[in-house]
Amino acid sequence: MENRKVYKVEKPGFSYMEPRSNIAKTTREDSTGGKPIRVMDAKDHSPKTILAGIAKNGYLNATDPVGQAIKLKDRILGAGGQSVAYEAQLVYNQLGEDGWRLLYVPILTHQYVKQNSGNINHLEQHHNKAVSEAKAMTKSALETRTREFLEQSGVIGKDRLVALRVSLDDTKEDPRESRQRYIIGLQHQNLAYLFANGETKDGRTYGIVELLQGSLNPEHTKNWPLEVKIEISKQVVKGFKKFHDFGVLHRDIKPENIFHTVIEDPKNPYTRETHIKLADYGLMKTIGIDSTVKTMDGTVVGTIVYMSPEQSRNSRDCTPKSDQFSAGAALYSIMTNNHPLGMQGDEDFFEVVRTAQDRPHRLITPLDEPNIRKEGMEMILGKMLQYNPAHRYDSCEEILEDIERVQKGKLPVNTNDDYARRVFTPSEYSNAHKRKMRQLVTAGLIGSAAAAGCIATYLSGLLDPLIARIQ
Repeated sequence: MENRKVYKVEKPGFSYMEPRSNIAKTTREDSTGGKPIRVMDAKDHSPKTILAGIAKNGYLNATDPVGQAIKLKDRILGAGGQSVAYEAQLVYNQLGEDGWRLLYVPILTHQYVKQNSGNINHLEQHHNKAVSEAKAMTKSALETRTREFLEQSGVIGKDRLVALRVSLDDTKEDPRESRQRYIIGLQHQNLAYLFANGETKDGRTYGIVELLQGSLNPEHTKNWPLEVKIEISKQVVKGFKKFHDFGVLHRDIKPENIFHTVIEDPKNPYTRETHIKLADYGLMKTIGIDSTVKTMDGTVVGTIVYMSPEQSRNSRDCTPKSDQFSAGAALYSIMTNNHPLGMQGDEDFFEVVRTAQDRPHRLITPLDEPNIRKEGMEMILGKMLQYNPAHRYDSCEEILEDIERVQKGKLPVNTNDDYARRVFTPSEYSNAHKRKMRQLVTAGLIGSAAAAGCIATYLSGLLDPLIARIQ
């Protein structure tokens, strides 16, 4: 196979890639003789076929006790390039002592992490401590503690519905699931909760995830009130800030991985809050550790149109500022429904890659009316989308400070319109444009005054002799 990088390309506004269910064979031209040769025999990856293969008496045919307590539903939530998601139900009375322990140990682990360093550095030590403590607990105590946490945190409702993500291939070596083991039990109001992962008896990997209402489609969000879109921005930043504080990178922030959900207070059924949550942690990577898994012969993973320039060249170069760039690109699409590369969406694949790497042209400005909040968001997104990582925000705290100022009707203090001018087309409503116009008007007035002075001097020279004669 020729040595090339393989990218995952998606158009904004589409939640999932096309399933590979209708492909019988994939071929390519042999570079030596031009003869088509077979690369792979694709299996039937249709969601219904997979569902039939993983079911046993209506439950997930899993190798672990938590998976075996998952009751399958017929509702398909979506099919992607690597997995398919179904609605399912966690049936409490199907969980034995081992099942409750498997659910509780990650919860307790992250509680210990939060009480100490707050990051991944000592995760194994806290995990071992949690395992030891959970072993000494009875089934009743494990169930009480686990249910109390799940229900009070709002990650599961009274109906106990969850999302079940199942891999398309039965490789038993899905790197996506192994990478996610660090964040099982990690709870934050702006991150989708991962209950557990495991393996089905037919060899597929699976993950049990918090059920969310739906991802943010830019075609819809562009018409949402500005205040709502600013709040979305704030919660997205809080989500990847938690990831970075914990010590991991997301590496695939895009509208399709930003979900909304309604959280109900179990003590007050009339209280409902909408939360924005980052989801799909299959490409996550621990900060400072090279855990990039090659995609065929390349080392680039993610969704190209939302990638930072450095990630589009090599995913090993990702830093927290790469996530910041992707979040900026996603939020720009959510606010405007414009392409995050400034393209039409039907360009040649390699042109898309070159554009992601080089960023040769500016994006359409989101500042389309005289509005101080829009102007503030233009400045914020402009700094998040800087080509050079060193020119982006130094911390999530700075971004949040600026967003909170914008929410109050004030301009940000950690960025300015110079950043916006580098990224976006000029807006007639920006302060920079107004300053330029004032400078032009001032220069024009000074020039006019100077010209008027010259004319007065010239006329004076002509009139003075005539006046002298009259006198």
